[in-house]
Order: sequence, then structure tokens, then C-alpha cells
Amino acid sequence: MLAIDGNKKEVGMAVWPGGKASIQVYIYPLESTTLIDEKDRQLWETTTVIRSAVYQFVTKNGYFPQNLTALHQPFPDNYLSELPREPYRLKNDVTPTFTGDGGWLFSQENFPPNPLEFDLISTIKEGVKPNILYYKDIPFAPMVLSIDKDSHRLAVMSGEQMMRSYFIALGKAGSTPEEELYINKKVMNPNKMIPASDNVYGTRAMELSNISYAIHGTNSPTSIGKDVSHGCIRLNNPDMEELYAITPLYTPVMISRSLFTLKNFNDQEILSNDLYNHLNNHTNHSDEEDPSKMYYWSD
Repeated sequence: MLAIDGNKKEVGMAVWPGGKASIQVYIYPLESTTLIDEKDRQLWETTTVIRSAVYQFVTKNGYFPQNLTALHQPFPDNYLSELPREPYRLKNDVTPTFTGDGGWLFSQENFPPNPLEFDLISTIKEGVKPNILYYKDIPFAPMVLSIDKDSHRLAVMSGEQMMRSYFIALGKAGSTPEEELYINKKVMNPNKMIPASDNVYGTRAMELSNISYAIHGTNSPTSIGKDVSHGCIRLNNPDMEELYAITPLYTPVMISRSLFTLKNFNDQEILSNDLYNHLNNHTNHSDEEDPSKMYYWSD
């Protein structure tokens, strides 16, 4: 059913799977409303990426990082390839005190010693902010990847707001598992020793906590939108490189059916290369590659 706001305007979709399941409401992307302009949306999105990376770091380790460089370390600790740039000054420098010069504020002043015993989301929201004069509230809900098998869509969600979505290929005969998983590894150029034309995993891969499966690129773009793999989730390589750049390590992944039926997913390109580092596939070495291992995910 449609989700309608107070002005009787269609703003999203409400889905009831049936039985005792709860009704799930999904809001159309913010660019389809007049609530915020493009720069506001980009700022919300880049802030959410950094906050989500901090959230996953704390959840995994039980403490806050000493600084945000802990988020972009070599494989296998590469939560992010690089901190995104905020869209107003196009900077990703980090400062412990506010200066207004751009980049990011990472203030540990009020971080508790045992963060998992407190409201972690609120703590991160107060401690991680853009280092610019900005008077609007920037809401925060940790990122989740939602995969809808019926529509062959992968949506990057923050709470009820959709950040990005992509067409995907799935496993034939229902072989893609319907589970709640998480990103276990992020690998650039998996199985690089195989020629690109023969490499079924494409240029990026994110191994799932069920390590038989991964979200990865492809050497067969025409397979997208179909049930053709042995269970893995495929994206076109440019889409996979973008998803890899914005998705922190340990991000939850929910795979199900009838999660959402939305329209106008990608009418506006809002994640430019100015904000995110997509890395270079042709360098001789990257510290996000894993040349010591040959991967055999269920493609």
C-alpha cells in the first residue's frame, strides 16, 4: 500500500508480509521531496557513512577509535577505503575541535569508556559531525543493506530513508539465502591473478558472514536482474565499486522477499567521485587487495 503524508502526497510504500509480521514502511529517497536540497542530502549521506563506520568499529571492538584513521586501514581492517569528503568544502580532514574550515569533527570529549553500555547512536551523533557551520539536525541510523529477491534490488538504508539502490543478479532456483548477515570482508580486485574478462567476481567483493556467499561485481553485465548465480549477489562493476566505497565493514545485510516496492530509485546521481574514493583498479598494488588467497564464493 502507499504511504501518504499529511498533505495526501505519496511519499513511500508500506508493506505487510502477512501473518503476525509487522508492517514495514519505506520512504522514497529524499531527492523526491522538497525537504532538503542536494547538498543537504549529500551531507546527510556522507555523515551517515562515517558515523556508520564508527558504529560498526565500536560494536566490533567495544571501544571508540583513537582517531578516524582507524577506519581506513589495510585489508582486512578496511572499514572504509577513505573518509568521504563533505560536499560544501570537499574536505575530509579531521579535527578534534570545531573550526568551521570543512572536513569532519571527531570529538571524543564525551565518549564513555564503556560505549556499549550507553546509547551508542546518540553518542556517535554528537561526537561525529561535519566541521562546517550548519544549523540543521543531521539524523543518524546505522546503515543496512536490504536485498529484495522479488524485485532484484539492493537498497542502502539508514533507518527508513534510502541512500542508494541497485539492480542485482541473484542465485538460480532460490539459492541466494534469506538470512540476516553482515559484511565480513571487503576485497579489492578479488582473484586478481585471473584475467578480468574471466573473473566472475569483477573488481570488488564484500564477503558475507555466511562465507560461502559475497556481494561482488561481475564479468557478465547482461546477467543483472536475473537469477543466474549459485547464490551470490552480483552488481555491475561501476555500481559495485560505488557500493564498496560507501559501505563500512560489518554493515548488516538483510536478504528477504517483498521487502519493498519503490519507484524512481536512481533518478538523481548524488554520490559523485568528488565525495568518495572509488580507488584505481589499475595500480600495481592496493592495500585493500588480498593476493594471498583464492576465493571460491558460490557464483
